[in-house]
Amino acid sequence: MTDRQQGGSRGLVPSSRRRDRILLRVAGAILRLAHGSFRVARRIVIAAVGVSVVLVGVIMMVTPGPAIVVIPLGLAILALEFAWARRLLRLFRVRARQMYRDQRRGDYRFWRHWWRR
Repeated sequence: MTDRQQGGSRGLVPSSRRRDRILLRVAGAILRLAHGSFRVARRIVIAAVGVSVVLVGVIMMVTPGPAIVVIPLGLAILALEFAWARRLLRLFRVRARQMYRDQRRGDYRFWRHWWRR
């Protein structure tokens, strides 16, 4: 029986097919909103963890600790989400290879021209 045969109003009670379409649209909107919120939350968490690891590494520069390991680790965490961290990490990698190559050749002045290359 249709709504008209039952004597009901067409606009007050939606049919089951129309109700299913409405529910699918609402569910899709909720999923899109949740997906966007998840991306923002993930980015915030990665930024907070990465910055805190980098700050711990900076503190280790003046206190005992492996700052040379911790700072690139923090940059690697930040590089998961941020392009500027990827570029900075790549710069550190290149400079570390150059320092290693200079040290192997016996040139110990690599600290003087670290930033000028």
